[in-house]
Amino acid sequence: MSHIVVLSTYFLGAASANGICARNIVKELEFQGHEVDVICYENQVDKTNNIHTIKPPFQQYNHEILKLGNKISKFLKLLLGQTKILYSKDLVAQYYDTLSNINKSNNIDTVIAMFFPIEAPQALYLLKKNHPLIVSIIYELDSISDGVGSNGFQYLFNSVYRKWLYRIYSFMDKIFIMKSHEEIWRKVFENRYRVKLRVVDIPVLTPKPSSNPKSRESVISFIYAGLIEKRYRSPHYLLSLLYELNKKMEFDFFFFSKGDCEHEIEIASKSIKGIKQKGYVNQDVLDEAIINTNFLVSIGNSLSRSVPSKLITYLSYGKPIIHFSSQKDDVCIEYLKDYPFALLIDQTVPIEESLNKICDFVRIANNKSISFEIIKRAYYINTPEFSVKSIVSDE
Repeated sequence: MSHIVVLSTYFLGAASANGICARNIVKELEFQGHEVDVICYENQVDKTNNIHTIKPPFQQYNHEILKLGNKISKFLKLLLGQTKILYSKDLVAQYYDTLSNINKSNNIDTVIAMFFPIEAPQALYLLKKNHPLIVSIIYELDSISDGVGSNGFQYLFNSVYRKWLYRIYSFMDKIFIMKSHEEIWRKVFENRYRVKLRVVDIPVLTPKPSSNPKSRESVISFIYAGLIEKRYRSPHYLLSLLYELNKKMEFDFFFFSKGDCEHEIEIASKSIKGIKQKGYVNQDVLDEAIINTNFLVSIGNSLSRSVPSKLITYLSYGKPIIHFSSQKDDVCIEYLKDYPFALLIDQTVPIEESLNKICDFVRIANNKSISFEIIKRAYYINTPEFSVKSIVSDE
């Protein structure tokens, strides 16, 4: 078996979405008998011997002049095509130094750089230059070219970003991308790195405990879990709908969320008594909450074809799902069209129309479920097992 190192971000405790994906891959690698080390951001959670932590990047400009100066500096560097603008040199050094120390004590066979953060593949690129026999894998959960991470300098940013990727890819042995990003990836890179390409998908489809809703008697419960941000995944339509739903029925709606909309949710909770704001929690706490909830709610991305990882996690519970679509070609629709207990809500239609659909769906789908084995057959590409097979394969 191999000695494999995985580079991630917030891997411990209340992990990031990418960190949760990394944890599933690590667990499956260990299950298959591989020796695995992890390099991730530090936090307060106790870690084991195979987990090595580094300090996450922190950059804050409290003065408006400093903020403006930083933006101008970045813009000038973008104009000059400097790829160093994309990453933190300090964070790259931390990843690289930790990788080097691990390799000195126990030769590394394979390194998997989860992306994001961008510093992970940059550090792996440096390691590969000095240790060419180490199998190098970039595992791209996100794609800036597909809308994630875009900003006011999008054209310049994407140009520099692709310039950086060309250099990184030349040293990678395998390039893993998500199924929803395949079309744009092939359009950008055509056949240049085709032999290195491996198409997988978000590896969060894992067995969950049996459903056991403990909601208050006759009170339907809903849950939203994950990131909420005004730019990518606004809760405005959902909150407006909950305000109207509150006039028709009693319910509990749990927000296990983080992002720049928490204040908006807090304000809504003062006029909608069923809203319960729980914040971002550890995975085991969230699992317990989902098990005890009737309906799972998701909001699609408004700017890209990136699939929210929580949608795949929702599928693994086999519960009814209500999805709020934010764009006409929402990729989530492709995942839910064959799921028997899914309701798709178009956020461009009047609230009253969506409200009636939800009330009907609640009556029909409450307490319905589907077995994990059936779900696994339909979404096998989303299992950690599928990704690991491609990681350890010699092909």
